[in-house]
Amino acid sequence: MHTNITEINAVVASSANFVQPLSIPSLQSFAIPTLHACIPRAGFLPPQDSTITKECADLARLLIAAGIIDTASIPEHATTVHEVLEFGLMSWFNANVGNLKALEVRVEILRPRSMQALIENATDDDYYGEFDREVTGAFGIQFNGDSGWNPYTVSEAAMSTELVAPGLFKAAMAAIKDAASISVPIRTAEFALGDFQGQWENWGEVKLPCDDEVLETLRDRFEDEATAQEYLPSVLLPILGGDLCLTSLVPKKDRLTLKQLTGYAKSGADLDVRAIASQVLNLRHAIKVANREQARLPNLEGLNVNPIEPGCSLIYQFDQRVFAAFDDHYKSSMSDGTADEMFGLDDLPNDPLELKSYFERLSLALAVLNEMDILISMIAKPHYMQD
Repeated sequence: MHTNITEINAVVASSANFVQPLSIPSLQSFAIPTLHACIPRAGFLPPQDSTITKECADLARLLIAAGIIDTASIPEHATTVHEVLEFGLMSWFNANVGNLKALEVRVEILRPRSMQALIENATDDDYYGEFDREVTGAFGIQFNGDSGWNPYTVSEAAMSTELVAPGLFKAAMAAIKDAASISVPIRTAEFALGDFQGQWENWGEVKLPCDDEVLETLRDRFEDEATAQEYLPSVLLPILGGDLCLTSLVPKKDRLTLKQLTGYAKSGADLDVRAIASQVLNLRHAIKVANREQARLPNLEGLNVNPIEPGCSLIYQFDQRVFAAFDDHYKSSMSDGTADEMFGLDDLPNDPLELKSYFERLSLALAVLNEMDILISMIAKPHYMQD
């Protein structure tokens, strides 16, 4: 049985009568419940402080007015404003996020004081330098990763797919790369290649070096001939998947056209090829719609930091050198203050129409997330790492 709108309004209205200041600033956050069974619940509800209760009552009223919280989704036993928010937002996210299999994501709603403290901490001049993220005093929404370092490998699907449908696997990886820029970061072979280019002193170059161009550099770096040989371009590129996984190595003229991709979807060599091609088309359509509406999940723009936790790690095959590169990137980015473990952070609008529009765009970005997760699950297998 559901609580009716009159009862919900009574709960929200009564909660808004308390106006007492907090005595101690807090970074406690109201966390939206788990998005799917594989993700543990993150954070915890704020304590029943009167100021927090009033803030949450204001947010609940706003979300109901914007049509984000469907009052029919609130069960009868929800007797506090925190429960109205919890069940209402859980219902919205469950309706917009599928049963994610490969990607690992957490979402939190941050109260205004927490939002302000988080931004001020993440943009401290002594640590991050100047910043341009405005502190508005509004509620915030934060997306985080959750142990996305466990890798998924794609070598099996890459080889079998390219054998019968040339270019299809490359198209899948390119679509995933585009989707990650809208939704959540994916740790791919491109990140490892960047680290290796640093070791080759070839950083940022489009053309990769030959072995004899970097051998002496590697010998100086490692002071060991055997190790230097292990990091030669001809040795590492196959481990990274070559142009199957390194989309930057595929010239535009060699990429599949929409007509070719549609052909694979309709009449590919086998069921797997048709399914992968169809899913690439689904993902590309979701990306197109999201881009048209300028939809994206919260990012770290304006905070002068980059997300360091991936939604998942997607590599060609497991190799310790690849994960050593990931680890080096993580340590250096965290130590120099250029990275943060959250994916992104947004202010929630405090106008019902603007809030409705924000959640509509958020829904489009989550559609990209869903379609990307489906595609990754089709072409990748988990490689469970030992602690």
